Amino acid sequence: MHKQEFQKGKLSLQKKLTFSLITIVGVFFIIEVLLSLTGYQAFLADDPYVGFQSGFPLFILDQEKGIYQTAQNKLTYFNQQSFPAKKAKNTYRIFTLGGSTTYGRPYFDSTSFSGWLRAFVHAANPERNWEIINAGGVSYASYRVASLMEELIQYEPDMFIVYSGHNEFLESRTYSAIIDEPKAVTRLKLILGNFRIYSFFYDIEKKLTSKKSNTKANQTRELESEVTTLLDNSVGPDAYSRDDAKKNKILAHYKFNLNRMTELAKSKNAEIVFVSPPVNAKDFSPFKSQHKYEMSKEEKITYDKELTSISLDIDRRKFDDIVQRLNKLIESDNRYALTYYEKGRVLFAKGQYNHAKKNFLQAVDEDICPLRALTPMGNIVQEIASKNNVNMIPLTQILESMCMREYGHTILGEEYFLDHVHPRIQVNQLLGLELFNLLTKKAIVRPNASWGDAKIKNVVLKVEKEIDENAHAHAKKTLARVLIWAGKTKEAARFAETSARLLKNDAEAQFHYGYLKDTDGNYEEAIAAYKSAIELNPDYARAYNNLVSLLYSLGRIKDAMELAQQALIKFPDNALVHNNYGQILVHQKRFEESIKSFKKSLKLNSMDAFVYANLGLAYSFASMNEEAIKCFSVSLELKPDDMETKRYLGLVFASEGRYEEAVFQFKEILKKNPANAQVAEYVRQVNKISEAN
Repeated sequence: MHKQEFQKGKLSLQKKLTFSLITIVGVFFIIEVLLSLTGYQAFLADDPYVGFQSGFPLFILDQEKGIYQTAQNKLTYFNQQSFPAKKAKNTYRIFTLGGSTTYGRPYFDSTSFSGWLRAFVHAANPERNWEIINAGGVSYASYRVASLMEELIQYEPDMFIVYSGHNEFLESRTYSAIIDEPKAVTRLKLILGNFRIYSFFYDIEKKLTSKKSNTKANQTRELESEVTTLLDNSVGPDAYSRDDAKKNKILAHYKFNLNRMTELAKSKNAEIVFVSPPVNAKDFSPFKSQHKYEMSKEEKITYDKELTSISLDIDRRKFDDIVQRLNKLIESDNRYALTYYEKGRVLFAKGQYNHAKKNFLQAVDEDICPLRALTPMGNIVQEIASKNNVNMIPLTQILESMCMREYGHTILGEEYFLDHVHPRIQVNQLLGLELFNLLTKKAIVRPNASWGDAKIKNVVLKVEKEIDENAHAHAKKTLARVLIWAGKTKEAARFAETSARLLKNDAEAQFHYGYLKDTDGNYEEAIAAYKSAIELNPDYARAYNNLVSLLYSLGRIKDAMELAQQALIKFPDNALVHNNYGQILVHQKRFEESIKSFKKSLKLNSMDAFVYANLGLAYSFASMNEEAIKCFSVSLELKPDDMETKRYLGLVFASEGRYEEAVFQFKEILKKNPANAQVAEYVRQVNKISEAN
């Protein structure tokens, strides 16, 4: 009887499960509240390719004004934007995302496609409250855009417009095994990522995993919270080399990021629109071409001489047998980007537009320093839009159709671009209108009865009226800076000259002009421009460094020393200042002091191969050969192809009686340049001494 009563009082399995579920949910709720009180923020799943998460928010809440506005520490990369923290009724909120084109470079937000769209919707449909927020970040690649979207989906978006693809190769990154994650898993992560408790335990698990894993193969490279491009830390495109496997991974990563953006938008029931990224293929040569690895040094020298000769003939419009000569070069090396570009130029001049276009695009795709979207990227955008059933603006095709109507071909060039990728204002206007038409077609925008061509013309005139000569001058200064940064000094020259003339009180404009005159060998003009930049901005360290280097190279040691000493006082934490000063001290045979100066430079920047080489020279002059060998060796680890450093290292080895090591260094140089008679003589002399001993 007692047994029967006990069984009657026992809870059913269903009730047990229900109470257990309530208990678990309750515990989770309490933990979620506690994490909220501590300020812990939820984050969506991070990027499995490079382990990247944005470290700081783009928008900061001003509680007093009740608005979100661009964080001060982000204004180097983003426009100043703001929007209400509490979204009002009848509001349609759009975030535009991408790189410098979305930002509006070389101008600003008002002439970007975001600015044009904003102007059109306000004029056509003023009854609705429109918030079009330009979140385009200079040099931002798709993985940074996707990470930024994780923040933006918190702000009640209705739509995202994404124009991305030109910056995928800007930052140095390494890849773990590519993760092919099922869509269902991605969507589940996006849902769970809205909860702090999921983010908290995910964060702990990730940290524990990274501690246990000691192999590079299982680790992803953590990117900085802001952009550090390859070109920022190198002398132009020299930092780039051919890596087809990495290129394919970057393309896969790009595809992943577009899918990720789509899922992020869907997680908040927001629409997303992609824009295919067009490029200037016709009027912008490749940033860097690289020969096939199999080619010998002699073959490369012969190839380059012939290509230079062909380029000159094209400039002179001497087209006889040029195509045949170019085809012969392509037969010997079918990966050299500049050859395809030159062939495109010839075929274009001959009116063979289809073949010319094929070669121009091949030049873009073979560019070793790909600062333009590669052809597969346009296909990827179309594929993602189609598979996810989201809208795409085929801007490349739209411009090509326009080009056909206006010029009789579909090869995009300077008619539509200011440089390699940044569109002219009229193209941004066109894109803004295309987006406006899309919103109208979707009945998001409902133009009033007065809307038409006349109203559009009024909007255009109003926006264009705000762009004065000063704005154009600053845009040219920006173009000069970008092109110099990318090693395109020839293309930068006209922009730098114009901006320097129009912006006489702008230190940066004068500096750019000085740099280009320095590069061209017009040294007196360069000195005058550098001095002008320093007068306008006494804290312009780069102008000081460049002027010191130029004066030193011209043998004006006294002037260089005087300026270097001023720079030391003004910029004690600038590595290049200490390096320049050290070089002058070496010239004056003050070796101990120079060694101290180079060491200070390396303390501030321990990855500068050039400074290690300078320190090695100072040690060798001071007869401290073991230290010199160490420095030259480190320099070559950082920059393996520096033949001058190899020569110095070989000479020090020879002076130490380490003849085999000396000959090895000299022969390494001769592999690259067999015609180097001086180094060949070194080998002969060292072998002779070695045999005598």
